[in-house]
Amino acid sequence: MSIKIRRINDRDGRWVSLTPLTNVEGDEIKVRPLTQSIIQEIRRSVATPRLEPDPKTHRMVAVDHVDPQQFDDALTDYIIEEWRSKNGRAIFVDDTTGEPLPITLESKKRICDNTDLFDFIWNAAKSFELTTDREKNSGTP
Repeated sequence: MSIKIRRINDRDGRWVSLTPLTNVEGDEIKVRPLTQSIIQEIRRSVATPRLEPDPKTHRMVAVDHVDPQQFDDALTDYIIEEWRSKNGRAIFVDDTTGEPLPITLESKKRICDNTDLFDFIWNAAKSFELTTDREKNSGTP
């Protein structure tokens, strides 16, 4: 059996149920697909070219430098699109104020600081196409 490989052009996220983590039906997070080409695209978007001497030719060449924090922020902001609860409750709340977290980069970074949530979101983003194909074949939305 062959595995079909196709290019993913669709960058829209899909809603993933958070019920396995929250035990509440209707809690969802919208996650965008993550592929090697998307990671490279995000990396290029934050790369800064700098001139450095080539050790072989001793000529100055442009070398891309990527700030790790800037790359992590761009990746986090890309993967998590938004979140919602179909029953109107706040899914993510500030641990000191109890206020719902707004959909911002800072909130997304706080969510990803939770190991279980990070693993769940990362796996959902990486398995985006496979899961979508399974859903199409099974008739599940």
